Amino acid sequence: MKKLVAVTGIILISCVCLGSLYTQTEAARPQTAVSAEQTTAEGYYVRDFNGNIAVFVSGSDKPFKVTSTRTSTLPKPDIIKLKNGIYAQNKQELERILEDYCS
Repeated sequence: MKKLVAVTGIILISCVCLGSLYTQTEAARPQTAVSAEQTTAEGYYVRDFNGNIAVFVSGSDKPFKVTSTRTSTLPKPDIIKLKNGIYAQNKQELERILEDYCS
C-alpha cells in the first residue's frame, strides 16, 4: 500500500513538473497565428461614391460596401473629407467612422 501511494505521488509530481515545463515553453514560443486584420494591412477608405458614402479596400476602385447615406445631407467639411477619402487602418476604425457618418 505504501508503495502504491509513493508511486502515485511520483506520477502526480512528474505530471505537474511536465505541465509547468510545457506551459513555459509555450509562453516563450513566438506567436505564429495571424489575425484577419493583420492580413489586410492595406486598410480601408471611406469616401463618396455616386453621392453615397462607400467603403473601399485600399488600392481598389470598386466599393466593398455602399451605404444608403447620401453625402449631400452632410455638412460641407465632411463632404470635402469624403471626397478626399478617410483612411481606416482596421475594421474597428472603419466601424467607428461609419457610425459617425451613417447614424
